[in-house]
Amino acid sequence: MTSDKKMRRQYSAAQKARVLAERGGLIALPLPAPTVPGVTAADVRVELRRAPVSITGTWPVSAAAELAAL
Repeated sequence: MTSDKKMRRQYSAAQKARVLAERGGLIALPLPAPTVPGVTAADVRVELRRAPVSITGTWPVSAAAELAAL
């Protein structure tokens, strides 16, 4: 029975060092910030449920630290 599993190539440490030296390092590319049309900062919404009772509270994102302190 033969295996369909592919074998990984093995490279020597010298080969890896040579390839890395040829690459010369990282090239940083300037990318624009992603934009999503029509999206504004949403409120933080918390919904608590216990049996048949449900309570929903909303907070502005700017007050998220105060909400986390509760």
